[in-house]
Amino acid sequence: MGCQRSSAPRASWARSVSAQPFNTGSRKRLRTVGRPCTVTLMTSSKSNPASAPPSTGHHLATISHEGRFWDVYIEFEDDPRRPETFRALLCYFPGDPGDEEEGVRTTVIIIEDTFEEAMLKTRTLEERQLQALLRSALP
Repeated sequence: MGCQRSSAPRASWARSVSAQPFNTGSRKRLRTVGRPCTVTLMTSSKSNPASAPPSTGHHLATISHEGRFWDVYIEFEDDPRRPETFRALLCYFPGDPGDEEEGVRTTVIIIEDTFEEAMLKTRTLEERQLQALLRSALP
């Protein structure tokens, strides 16, 4: 096992590295099973809310509305009453957010039996429909 990052999911890659970091400036040395490994961490000591991702959902599209660009994400919600369904809403985030501006979300508008069906239904929405849904969600 070398120091190369595998294409496996992050959780399984993280398990291969022991939790024994050594501070060496902006780099940390981590021990892997049998070999030391150096990983450069790209983190900042200050928390910057602008660098945080606007949504944990899947990016669907970028649309324009009233002179601004908006990124559209699909986010899934769990329903404890119907755990076998996939319920999704749309999250709109402006490309040029103001200081305190946050994403605008619709209510749950997609309910399907499978994740794939929910994604397919959402991807069939046209730009004019996405704009209309944004207009309905704006204050």
